[in-house]
Amino acid sequence: MKSRAIVLGEINEYVLEFCKYLIKNDLEVYLALKKDQEFIDLKDIENTIPIIRFNDEFEEIRFLLNSIEPKVIYNLYGLEHKNELKELLENSYVNVILFLEALKTSHNTKLINLVDKIQRDDKGKPLTLHTAVLDSLNKVTKFYNDFYNVKVLVKSKDEYKI
Repeated sequence: MKSRAIVLGEINEYVLEFCKYLIKNDLEVYLALKKDQEFIDLKDIENTIPIIRFNDEFEEIRFLLNSIEPKVIYNLYGLEHKNELKELLENSYVNVILFLEALKTSHNTKLINLVDKIQRDDKGKPLTLHTAVLDSLNKVTKFYNDFYNVKVLVKSKDEYKI
């Protein structure tokens, strides 16, 4: 039986290519999209990847995780450098925290946050709002790791040869 993976993110070319990359690496992939997200043309993957629509509701996310029992969740929300605070908070904080809460009882699943390159000055201080939000989010994920043993990694999307 193949290991299962859930990919979270807004539909774009990178997310689609990432799903194909995971399939080539012998994972069973599920693409989880928010119900209010608009679709682009998914013809080239719709027969190979189950697409799941969900709301930002804790019970629905927990049901999703219990149903699929993924080995890993790849969070691709917030990859793009958007400096709109509302979008950053919704796409980074809200999504990640809901999944972290649901993962408190699932110690076999790892959450991987894929991020764009982080921009810092020569003293290590964030140069963008995006980087500052990611720094703060890293503190939240460390809390979940320390207190609930939720496995969370932060990786640059450049680490994957897509």
